[in-house]
Amino acid sequence: MQHLKIGRVVPEVGNEFMRELFVFQYRIVYEIKANEIHILTVIHGKRIFDK
Repeated sequence: MQHLKIGRVVPEVGNEFMRELFVFQYRIVYEIKANEIHILTVIHGKRIFDK
């Protein structure tokens, strides 16, 4: 479970279970549910994240 929380909390949302990782110039937003992650979106880092 500890590795699921490796990303930081998405600042625009503030939900502890919605996190993001940056890989090169891409932002990967994911949600933690039970012992799984669900990828919500992969966007270019210069784009604005729309909740």
